[in-house]
Amino acid sequence: MRRILIAVSCVLLSIIVTAQPKSTGTTSELPKGTFFKNGAVCLSPGYKVTFSKDGKVASISKQNGNGVTSGRFACSCADKDGDNCSTTTRGEKIICTGDACCSLLVMMDPSASGSLATSGSADSVKWKTLIIPKTTIKTTSN
Repeated sequence: MRRILIAVSCVLLSIIVTAQPKSTGTTSELPKGTFFKNGAVCLSPGYKVTFSKDGKVASISKQNGNGVTSGRFACSCADKDGDNCSTTTRGEKIICTGDACCSLLVMMDPSASGSLATSGSADSVKWKTLIIPKTTIKTTSN
């Protein structure tokens, strides 16, 4: 019985570790419905954030849309597995909470349509570490 419990625990731990989003590069491009403001990523009026059950992924979509997501944000540590990072909002800002090493990742649809179906698999699209400009210039991506 003890061996079974240990085996099940190992399997569950490996699932949790491999489920963490990993970056495949960097970008400063944002999905529709978000913009940069004062060194942060902000939500545009008319858009909403929907969080995954575990709070790790934030999906961006129109408030009156049909469930089509323009992009997703997640937080992860580049230098360690099994990090303690979550994605949340503070006012209009989309931020990371948790470990000090957490950084914001972004995922957008690679197709020409510029939208990512909410039922789409995260495996089919690559996460990129978001490089956030430190300027106060507003860049809209509507």
